[in-house]
Amino acid sequence: MLNKIIFIAVLVWLASELVSWAKPPKYELQPTWHTVRAGETFWSISADYFDEQDRFQSMNEWTYWVRKVNAEKMLGKKFLPIGMVLDIPIEKRVK
Repeated sequence: MLNKIIFIAVLVWLASELVSWAKPPKYELQPTWHTVRAGETFWSISADYFDEQDRFQSMNEWTYWVRKVNAEKMLGKKFLPIGMVLDIPIEKRVK
């Protein structure tokens, strides 16, 4: 009887571990701003902040996201104007 109880307890524990493992990670937004300097591009700015964020695994995805967040500011502009303040959406994983 004790073996059955231990076995059931272990199964319940394993099931709870699997459920918690399967949950998608949660991220917390840490708003950051960057003022554009001469010669900077979205790629170079994104590269400066890539290691500070936890959400994206590739520079392509991260740069796309930074551009998307700032799309309204770029309407009608072909290049990043010097002095423009960009939103850098740094998301850190919540543990």
